[in-house]
Amino acid sequence: MDIEEKNRRLVVVSNRLPVKLNHSEGVWEGKPGSGGLVTALSPLLRHRGGLWVGWPGNREPAPLGAIRNLLGPLSEEWGFRLTPVILSEKDVDSHYYGFSNAILWPLFHGLQSRCCFENRFYRSFISVNDKFAKVLAKHTAPNDFIWIHDYQLIPLGERLSRLRLNRSTGFFLHIPFPSPDIFFKLPWREEILSAMMSYRLIGFQTPRDRRHFSECLRQLDRSTRQRGHGRIVELHSMGKRVLAGALPIGIDFREFSDMSKGPESMERKGHFKKELGNRFLFLGVDRLDYTKGLPNKLRAFELMLRRTPSLREKVVLYQIVIPSREEIPEYKELKTEIELLVSRINGEFATLDWTPVVYRYRPMERNDLVSLYSASDAIVVTSVQDGMNLVCKEFCASHWDNRGTVILSEFAGAARQFKDGALLINPYSDEETADAMERAFYMDENEKRHRMSKLRRIVKRQDIFWWTDKFLKASYGMGLEDWPYRELPSITGIQQRNWQKTEEAKR
Repeated sequence: MDIEEKNRRLVVVSNRLPVKLNHSEGVWEGKPGSGGLVTALSPLLRHRGGLWVGWPGNREPAPLGAIRNLLGPLSEEWGFRLTPVILSEKDVDSHYYGFSNAILWPLFHGLQSRCCFENRFYRSFISVNDKFAKVLAKHTAPNDFIWIHDYQLIPLGERLSRLRLNRSTGFFLHIPFPSPDIFFKLPWREEILSAMMSYRLIGFQTPRDRRHFSECLRQLDRSTRQRGHGRIVELHSMGKRVLAGALPIGIDFREFSDMSKGPESMERKGHFKKELGNRFLFLGVDRLDYTKGLPNKLRAFELMLRRTPSLREKVVLYQIVIPSREEIPEYKELKTEIELLVSRINGEFATLDWTPVVYRYRPMERNDLVSLYSASDAIVVTSVQDGMNLVCKEFCASHWDNRGTVILSEFAGAARQFKDGALLINPYSDEETADAMERAFYMDENEKRHRMSKLRRIVKRQDIFWWTDKFLKASYGMGLEDWPYRELPSITGIQQRNWQKTEEAKR
């Protein structure tokens, strides 16, 4: 490796920074963000050095000085630099709530009837990506590798090229990519495909998503051709060339496994079990979104209780719904529908000492979530369409005793990896989901352990470090071991210990 490669810096770009700015009583404060991407990439940047670029999440205008005063100390604390992209309220409404989440999100999840195709949304989509490009032009160097994430920033690589910046870029799509019959309903289909062809590497969660992408290219450009087979292929289309990879994102397996074994987690696990009367516990952990199939799950649980009275007072569905996009009317309506279903089920079946559905509408701290994972007997994922779904992977990592059952929608990206260990269901069939719940309840211990051991091996092998390593190697021929590593000031927490173990094993 030459000196130039040793000095290479990783720049992560996402719509949101891993921190959210809040304004309360005249004071600005920064709170850590949540989500799979934050969990995935924070350890990498912390230990390799680098830069994270994104919107800090404030809709209320904030003085640039106040933002810098908050992000500066947070950058030092986290071990990598946080660089904000300042967006106006109009930008957020038209780019994030408009083109990104009123067009691309439903379309890419196969729900085109929910799309709102407005030209002003597309203009804002491009305008906001231009703002990101200008920030990257100012804060990056030619030797940096820029890793861009998700559907909100699809045009960013192309916008950087228009500024004549010599930057290596890669893109990862965290949501599904639709089939041509759905995608071609998008009025800006050619512009989006052209933008996606502007990267060195574009990563998808599953081979199906990558196949849909190449089929869309072929319908637009009959000269499209593919070279190679396997996880990474080369696509030639629209006068451009791109590497396209099927690279399922993972989690920090060791973090979840170690946390679930800790004394604090074990104590909380016992508390959850006691609180729920040591009943068989079905767990749901979902963001508030119409793609997650939450009403489907509740109706299936209701059906199981109605048709199998012997299970009443023996099972509990503990459903956590994480608030999301509450400003959008459709999400408010979904929340109301969920709450009415919960009330109906509990109203019909509850007894003096048994509540069949325990419903929590709030985020959950990581340590409590891990304890709840390990206390639960089955995780129920009923997504009607999902890019990957990391909840089922976190559940497996937290079951170090090889107990627990995964009930998983066949429309989640994780279904391909989990096909031999999970109970796969069609979430549109209440009967099929109810059958899977009953099967999980009656499954013998040997079968549970056999299935879970398979799943844990997969999650452990294809973890977050495997994912980042594969992406970086495919993008630039450099894996984690080739990127600069630096000693850190004292940073506490289980992620640091895990990274230290990883580095020691490599050395």
